[in-house]
Amino acid sequence: MIITQKFNSAFDIDSEFIPVLDELLSSCVPKFELIQSYEKNAPENIHFAYYLFFGNKTNAPIGFAQLHIENKLESKPSFLNRFFKKKSVEESDSTIEWKIPGSLGEGIIFDPMYIKHATEKTESIFNEYLARKDVKIQNIVFSEAYLGFNKFRESMPNSTNHLISVGHFRKKVNSYQSYLESLGSDQHQSIKNEWKSIQKILQYQMGEFPNFKEIFQYKSEGRIQYKELKDLFPIKKYINSTIETTYLTLESKERVHLIIAFTNGVGHNAFYEVLYIDDTIPENIIHQLAFIKFFEMPDLDKLHILLNTFNYNHLISLGFTDVKQTKVSITKKINA
Repeated sequence: MIITQKFNSAFDIDSEFIPVLDELLSSCVPKFELIQSYEKNAPENIHFAYYLFFGNKTNAPIGFAQLHIENKLESKPSFLNRFFKKKSVEESDSTIEWKIPGSLGEGIIFDPMYIKHATEKTESIFNEYLARKDVKIQNIVFSEAYLGFNKFRESMPNSTNHLISVGHFRKKVNSYQSYLESLGSDQHQSIKNEWKSIQKILQYQMGEFPNFKEIFQYKSEGRIQYKELKDLFPIKKYINSTIETTYLTLESKERVHLIIAFTNGVGHNAFYEVLYIDDTIPENIIHQLAFIKFFEMPDLDKLHILLNTFNYNHLISLGFTDVKQTKVSITKKINA
């Protein structure tokens, strides 16, 4: 038997559950605090719902789900709208994305021991939201490794898609140089040539900083660039958290051209996220900064890329695994 507990804020989840959630989400986010920071810095028209799943043999969570509820009417009202009664949230058009803001883009994670018992609860919650008048669109992505979810997928055959996402990068050699040599000769040479261009032609240097603001010191355009970037959502969630983050950069004397947030997770996991990049940086080099840092730390075994929007085939060619996923997507008719 699976029971659930719902929270409208990640900050309301009992502190005793956080270490267990850190373990449960260890392949998705570095720490649960990053989910809290994501909520704290999200746009005002996005609300959240969180579900903890419990089995009958333990008081600790055995599953976790996160829902992003975007209410369209909460954007800035037009001049005419001010003279009419505003609809309540229940009457507004809402889009729901089941999505944990981590490396896999999935909305739900379970301890594998309990997967086949979780299907009915997940489907029940999905249908509850679907029955609401305000919900027009609802999407959920989950791993196809969750065989127990086949019933859920088959119950909505006209709304499912099979996806392939990027998984993790596992350390199979002991040094960055050995890693480069393990790649195909063409790719190895391409990366070497791009490094030469970055360092000798553009004369960019690598940087490493424990604090975001320090990145921009001693650069002629640093003060302006810092003001432009510090309030961007991807960056704010790191600045406003206490998670120990290393900022990796490529920079010139004038400005910063690439910023990557690198964090250690639970166990032997590490994570990185590209916070800023300009058009002078080749795609190969973006990820090489994270690989260099990863190989410098012998205790780390797996590297995950957060909120990935990069070319799937390229990341796979660099050594990332792939993950098969299913997406269930429902769009209700306007008059539904």
